[in-house]
Amino acid sequence: MSCSATSPLPGNATATARREDQVLDVARSDPLGVNTVSELSLAVRGELADVFDGTERVVAVVIQRPYLRRV
Repeated sequence: MSCSATSPLPGNATATARREDQVLDVARSDPLGVNTVSELSLAVRGELADVFDGTERVVAVVIQRPYLRRV
């Protein structure tokens, strides 16, 4: 189910909030102690390569599955 709401802001601007139902699977989470991943690697290329120096650690992997609900 999706729903959205629009609120007026000063200066003729508007803000839109949207909520959608989602199905998320936590494949790995260090804080939660979940690890269903057998192997994981992270390679950064392009514009973000300047931001990462190789000492980063993956804290969580979350899979967002397509979800369609018919009423």
